[in-house]
Amino acid sequence: MVAERPEHQLPTHVTSMIPDVVGRVVPGDQRGRTLGFPTANVLLGPDDDQVCDGVYVGAVAVRSGELRWAAVSVGTRPTYYGSQGVRLLEAFVLDYADDLYDHLLPVWLLAPIRLQVAFVDEQSLVDRLRRDVQHVRRYAARCRWTDMVGPDGRTGSRAGTTEQGGS
Repeated sequence: MVAERPEHQLPTHVTSMIPDVVGRVVPGDQRGRTLGFPTANVLLGPDDDQVCDGVYVGAVAVRSGELRWAAVSVGTRPTYYGSQGVRLLEAFVLDYADDLYDHLLPVWLLAPIRLQVAFVDEQSLVDRLRRDVQHVRRYAARCRWTDMVGPDGRTGSRAGTTEQGGS
């Protein structure tokens, strides 16, 4: 008999790591929502300069402490702002619709997907975002699930707490 594998559960090797970024979720331009990819936006500060711009397979700990897969973008949103945009982390949390505003969000960047690029139009951007999300889903499906966090997707490690501080 094969045990159920809820997609939000992450292997222990992920949840025992210190998050790459921890920051407060702030309102953004709402552009992701209009494109069909609402994101949790975290402003990046000087302490986050070790995080390279790009798009990543990621994980986040939502308000309940539950860990969820995410497509994460780090950068200045070059399609709209070129290199002049505010540097931001945007996390599209898979299969999640609850409000994360003002939540101190731990984010793990697990694998790079691609570099940040400026798209010629919004449809090209949306098409690429769909492929990015599919990449995250494929990555999640390949993970080892033998060392899961727990049946409810929570962890007792630092990953689901807010004791890390924030920017």
